[in-house]
Amino acid sequence: MTELNRSEFAVVAQATSIRDLMTQANIRRPDIDIAVLEVTKPDEAFIQELAAYHRKQHAFRSLLIVPSYNAQLLTRLFEIGCAGCLSSAVPVNAISHYLKLVADGQRILPDGAADLLQTLVKETEFSVNGAALQTKLTAREGRILGHLLKGEQNKQIAMRLQVPVTTIKGDLKSIMRKTGARNRTALAIAAVKTGWSEHFEHGQMLS
Repeated sequence: MTELNRSEFAVVAQATSIRDLMTQANIRRPDIDIAVLEVTKPDEAFIQELAAYHRKQHAFRSLLIVPSYNAQLLTRLFEIGCAGCLSSAVPVNAISHYLKLVADGQRILPDGAADLLQTLVKETEFSVNGAALQTKLTAREGRILGHLLKGEQNKQIAMRLQVPVTTIKGDLKSIMRKTGARNRTALAIAAVKTGWSEHFEHGQMLS
């Protein structure tokens, strides 16, 4: 990143890991607004560490550069609060432009993400029984699905509904079984396409 145009950005810390970044922030207290993170393998351990830093620093925004991505990775990154994701093939001199967009509150998707999402929609279009969303879910399963569509994780939903996480997991399996959904993304797409999400928001209260 040494070729990055720094005329409008002050580089206050350079780190080799999220923990290193947190250490520098604790010791030096640098004013870290945005971090450019180049990651060769964004595994779950890395994502959890980044999520913890986002929770600790609410104003912090991260822009990831990865060699490859898929819908699941993009979903996880945006769930934990990342501002964007770029392919490592992006020209170095273009990163300043993306940083400006992030600073302005924009979210960044990598090239090809639109095609990926379109393919995903086509793949899941007929994989979910939309009628089951309307007729086969219990009241609690409906509330769980409503919270799921808001981007909440199992632990958050369990706390809201005051039930064990294992209960949430069991109900999610039941929802998947009843609807035929292969994953949460397919379930969310079906809920939006069938109008279930809008009906639920206006017809029932999330608790």
